[in-house]
Amino acid sequence: MRLRAWHYSLPPLAMMRVVSGALIRDGYVLMGLRKSTTLRPNLWELPGGKVDAGEEPRDALAREWREECGCVILVGEFISMAMLQVDISFVIELYEVKLGALSVDPQSLDHQELRWVNPLYAVRSMPCSPAFYLHYQHLRQHIDRSWSPSACDVVSDSGCTYEDCPRCHPLARPVRALHEVW
Repeated sequence: MRLRAWHYSLPPLAMMRVVSGALIRDGYVLMGLRKSTTLRPNLWELPGGKVDAGEEPRDALAREWREECGCVILVGEFISMAMLQVDISFVIELYEVKLGALSVDPQSLDHQELRWVNPLYAVRSMPCSPAFYLHYQHLRQHIDRSWSPSACDVVSDSGCTYEDCPRCHPLARPVRALHEVW
């Protein structure tokens, strides 16, 4: 009797490449609330989206910010990469972004709302996209690295103690609404 080997090959998993941008201001990040009519609704996320075929990630991020927030950005430092398996596999790259010199302020074109958020508050108290939770630790480290004691103008007997300073440390401050900053 002869045994036959049957080889079943599984189709390759679909992999989607996604980019997100962290616009950071005074330790807060600009987050958008996904519309209730979208896939994975009512979750807070960093603006961004999928990278189209043949498109460079930085170009995709600039395009997504124009479409979602109506502004021109400069894509800065790479912060983190995360993999996520939901319905399909995602590779999500996070970059710091800055507003272009002649850009308008971000507007909520593709989100229910935009808000400046303390990242720790977002993780602890807001329903966020899975990608935000995956990137949180690297984002926090990036914000902490960019802090400088010379930037603090809080004057006290003991000086700025960073961790407790509401001016310097993003984790010592509550959420602020978008209109409070702009």
